[in-house]
Amino acid sequence: MTKKDKEYNVGSEDTSSKEGRFALDQFAEAMSKPGPEEEAFFARRRERGLGVGLSEDGEIIYARSPREK
Repeated sequence: MTKKDKEYNVGSEDTSSKEGRFALDQFAEAMSKPGPEEEAFFARRRERGLGVGLSEDGEIIYARSPREK
């Protein structure tokens, strides 16, 4: 390992330990849910009729018709 590699790896955590896996699981859980800012952002987009989504059939649907812009 070169000196540069050692500098790059300083502070990196070993996720193979039980504690590391627990922290990684907590992080993944936290990132899987939208935060308040994200909720507000998408609420404003919905109010403005912006964005797209998928129907139950997998078809792209718009909040409003593209021709209404």
